[in-house]
Amino acid sequence: MHRLETWIGRISAGVVSLVLLAMMLQIVVDVIIRGVLGAGFPATGELVSRYYMVAISFVPLAMGLHASPTCQLAFDGAEGELVGEEGNGLKAMFAMMNHARLDVALQGVAHAARAADLARRYAEERKQGRDATGTVVTIDLHADVARMIDTCDALALGGRALCHITMVAQERGTDPDFVAFMTPVCKYFCTEAGTRAADLAIQVMGGYGYLREYGAEQNWRDSRICAIYEGTNGIQARTTATRSLAMNGGAGVRAFAAFVRESGADLAAAATAWEDEARQVAASNDPAAEAHRFMEHTSALAYRAAWARIAAVAERAPDPARLTRLAAPITTSTGGNTGGEDGVARASLGDARQTA
Repeated sequence: MHRLETWIGRISAGVVSLVLLAMMLQIVVDVIIRGVLGAGFPATGELVSRYYMVAISFVPLAMGLHASPTCQLAFDGAEGELVGEEGNGLKAMFAMMNHARLDVALQGVAHAARAADLARRYAEERKQGRDATGTVVTIDLHADVARMIDTCDALALGGRALCHITMVAQERGTDPDFVAFMTPVCKYFCTEAGTRAADLAIQVMGGYGYLREYGAEQNWRDSRICAIYEGTNGIQARTTATRSLAMNGGAGVRAFAAFVRESGADLAAAATAWEDEARQVAASNDPAAEAHRFMEHTSALAYRAAWARIAAVAERAPDPARLTRLAAPITTSTGGNTGGEDGVARASLGDARQTA
């Protein structure tokens, strides 16, 4: 208990120090401005009293992200500054939120990549069992372990490709309907993929993966928040099944279907089937009730399309055999899955959940 209290105290002190530093910097800036603008600017004493109306009321003990200086603040008479026009706060917030959702999608990708690295490094060193010649082998040569490592790898690479495709379109400004449609899809798929890969890395490492000093459990804890903040993944699914389908007369639907078709001739039929499903969801009495299933199908198809594009240029990569191997179970399947509860079309991830 003493160690816990000491730890909590250190966190609290660190957070308080950060907040006080921010306050003092603001006071210094204000004093400098007052020196330039003259007596019309508030006096230093007024500045101090104004900024000390902000107090830390709670320091949470989170499951993960222990380095984050997150705290609950109480504003007791503190002055606020209006950002933008009154009544347009939500609009301004969502302008930021859509960028943040792609950032969080990339955080999910980072967790998947970290999981792949942890699992691969451990499996390449851990000796267990013998091959047909009687030679002792490392566990990365065990078929099931290799499958799980490949799944982590594929999730990271496929998710990163989806994010980069979307962000390039955003940067160019040539297809805003595609960007708007893909933003919640990227956030949903990549954050689910990050948690799934983090879980698989623990499985590959066995009991050692369950221990803190090996890093896999921290990766899982830190990844778990990604499906929650900047809009839960349930909200991303609902957005796709409602607002995205109706947006600009279905322009987002057409843009996504075109992206899938352009990714490979083998995906034309899948794109048409998805368009039919999108129309059915949009016309249903309660599209939100179809949201989870529809998002699973949509993100799975996006994942297939991304890997079809990777496979098409695999020969240019330093290790084309690796990319071809990773692409095979995904591009030849009829769907994809990040490990969701309903297990839609698991084949594209090598059915990672079945034996993990």
